[in-house]
Amino acid sequence: DNTSIVFYVIERCYAHNFDDPICTESNRILYDRLAAWCENKRDLMIGEYYNVSTFVSMPFVLTSRILNDIPVYYNMGARHFHYMHIPARDWGFIAINNYVHSKLLWNVNADAEALLNTYFTVRYGKLAPKMRALYEQMEKITANCKYYKHYQYMNGKIVSLKNTLLNEEDVMSLTEQTLFPTKHMQFRGRADDPQAGPSMEETMLGLGQALEQLLAMEKDVDPDKMLDYTRDVRRLKLGYRVTRFIYLLCLCIFKQETEQDVQELHSLAKEMSTDTESMMGYETDSKWVSTALEATWLADVYYKYFAEEKNDVALGGMLI
Repeated sequence: DNTSIVFYVIERCYAHNFDDPICTESNRILYDRLAAWCENKRDLMIGEYYNVSTFVSMPFVLTSRILNDIPVYYNMGARHFHYMHIPARDWGFIAINNYVHSKLLWNVNADAEALLNTYFTVRYGKLAPKMRALYEQMEKITANCKYYKHYQYMNGKIVSLKNTLLNEEDVMSLTEQTLFPTKHMQFRGRADDPQAGPSMEETMLGLGQALEQLLAMEKDVDPDKMLDYTRDVRRLKLGYRVTRFIYLLCLCIFKQETEQDVQELHSLAKEMSTDTESMMGYETDSKWVSTALEATWLADVYYKYFAEEKNDVALGGMLI
């Protein structure tokens, strides 16, 4: 009776609700394991990962997942809950994750529509309808955030774009199929499977479109809402640039790049290597996330690829 169980769902995806039976690659495995533990009737705590370390405060909106999943956890018997990792400030788009999360911990039966109406009205004023539509768009286009920025299950085996790139001795041997093996996320297009979500290319293009829409709203932002707006812009710029960097690096690895792609990648890497502003609110004692380039987690892969495999490209030490 004095034993508690803490169940961590770190291998899950956020393309589907935790209890979605369609998600057989990832969430269903964890759901079935949690259900088995719940049969013990022990005190239960859930550990979630709405801003897992490798997200580095990317603008991943998880509103629908949180609104569905916290009541699911509660109804399965959980009475304690926490998530990793809440940044100190400058939340930008992920403020909604913290807001909905805290409200549901207080009352799992809270009216979701009322919560969202309050959030968007208070935070954005007259821009509330446009911003709500933008949030919904972003949640859809970044649904595969766990695979491309962290890791998740694929039929009980942990898979990760980042880990594959970091651990593969010969990145030149990687293909689209080996680097994007899940039904959840392909490099281009979607798998012919009900689990399929946005591709890497679709995610990158969608974030670019979202950023354009957000920047176009600046002229209509009320003065008292400008601080939150600037934080949104900073967070979305980081999300787009990190995703664009990963996409261009993949193009090079797959030998599908143009000269323009390579030059853009070098230019982007140079700019991101000195960008510390994007890390505001996520500062740590460690330097591994001190710049936007480090937030990709793939800077070493980039350096190695162009130094060893593409030595015909003159970097001129500009990124050292």
